[in-house]
Amino acid sequence: MRLDPGLSRTDALRRMSEALAAHGLPARDARFLLLDLLGLSATDLILRGHRPLGPEGAATLEGAVARRVAGEPVARIVGAWEFWGLPFGLAPETLVPRADTETLVEAALALHPDRGRPLRVFDLGTGSGLVAIAAARAGASETIAADVDGHAIAAARLNAA
Repeated sequence: MRLDPGLSRTDALRRMSEALAAHGLPARDARFLLLDLLGLSATDLILRGHRPLGPEGAATLEGAVARRVAGEPVARIVGAWEFWGLPFGLAPETLVPRADTETLVEAALALHPDRGRPLRVFDLGTGSGLVAIAAARAGASETIAADVDGHAIAAARLNAA
């Protein structure tokens, strides 16, 4: 798919959505890609959707659509994803956060309704650190995150900062 640099952001979103849908992918992925990679908010798109992409924006979005069509998850393309209402950076060595992992955090917290007692969490194989960080933000008194991969630990440290 080619995007003309003079194409408006709104028209680019439509073309990207059509291209992804033609490959059986959710059209909503186009919106995630466009907003994140161009550094726009939904409000920016509404108010300034008529503005042209420009050469850099067109090239960036073309590459992103090609990667998505090749099967790469949106989170990998943008390098971050939201988990438990918190933004998390991803590294090639970490997994993309999934909704079922959010359920794991919620279930673990539900098993400890007495907030008067300390809650200790040990996240083995922490990856990007999202389970440990979400638990800490939810009130865990002690959280330990461990991983054998140094790159994963670095990603977890960045996310915890």
